[in-house]
Amino acid sequence: MNQHEITERRPLLDASGNLTEPGYAKSLLPIYRRSDIQAPKLRIKEWDYYCINNGHFALALTIADNSYMGLDSISLLNLDEGWEITKSPMKAFTNGKVGLPESSERGDVHSAGRNYSILFKNEGDQRVLIAQMKNFGPEGSLYAKVTLTDIPAESMVIATPFDKDKHFYYNQKINCMRAEGWIELGDRRFELTKDKFFAVLDWGPTFLQESRGLSSSMAGWTVAIFEVCGITGMLLAGWISDKFFGGRAQRTCVFCMAGVILFISLFFALPESTDPVVLLMMLAVAGFFIYGPQALIGVIASNHATKKAASTANGVVGMVSYVSVVVSGWGFGFISDHFGWRWVFITMIAMAVLGFLVLLSMWNTKSDGYEHDAAETN
Repeated sequence: MNQHEITERRPLLDASGNLTEPGYAKSLLPIYRRSDIQAPKLRIKEWDYYCINNGHFALALTIADNSYMGLDSISLLNLDEGWEITKSPMKAFTNGKVGLPESSERGDVHSAGRNYSILFKNEGDQRVLIAQMKNFGPEGSLYAKVTLTDIPAESMVIATPFDKDKHFYYNQKINCMRAEGWIELGDRRFELTKDKFFAVLDWGPTFLQESRGLSSSMAGWTVAIFEVCGITGMLLAGWISDKFFGGRAQRTCVFCMAGVILFISLFFALPESTDPVVLLMMLAVAGFFIYGPQALIGVIASNHATKKAASTANGVVGMVSYVSVVVSGWGFGFISDHFGWRWVFITMIAMAVLGFLVLLSMWNTKSDGYEHDAAETN
């Protein structure tokens, strides 16, 4: 995008939800309204971030509403002593309820949770930041109050479009505000004086989409939920094998692989405009089915090898598992780089079908090899 200065005040977005005038401005000329965004609301991200520092010591405060999750963060950094403490409580599905103002020029922001609170007060010619958190670090609780003055008349304002329709990034940075106040951490007190401490405000809303509609933070939630669902599915798969299939774990694995094929196929088939929460649910359910076979394959191998070769069988399964991590990582990376993510999902579905057929061929296999050993002994 060529450098273009915005010089007139007008709405940030047009009727279709795209930027009316991409470019930069020296003040908050584009008018942002959350209701103007013509896209799923769970992809809207809004934040206020302040950083106060003097090159030796810094305090960073964040209140963010990412729609599907809210994040409040307090960071304390001592650059001379080489330490930092960050605490970032999260909330689920805030969806604009944090109440961040639609302009950094007005409005207060407050967010609180168990044992903490953060308040940003906008008093026009000055801003007051108040934060407290119990058990912030080894030294105890944190309390801070900082007043920002000498707010510059000019700031950095950017409105950046993305290749995809209705996707944009809008941001304002106000630099070099003077800061004074104090920070208490346990028994220690740090004084902030105007002649040494400065502050920057990073404010903005954004609507963007990465691969399959999952932002980096959403991807983090996906991994966490995938793991929780996977562990739950693994435990349930073991119970079902004993309760309904008399220890024939391969039968449970057949149903699990069918579930993997179904939900990865659904994830692959959904359009890119699908709500990210729906995509997350598809992957979570896929994870629920994947972990069962992953855990039970070792059990199946041990039972059929019996105590005579159980360790060897487990060793072989484990070795193949570790090798597969390297091969799949390199292989999927190669496929995505050269053929795109479409073929990554096609390959995963094909491998799942192959695993399903292999396990289905073992449907009538006995639950273990001990009966066979006993017959040979007799």
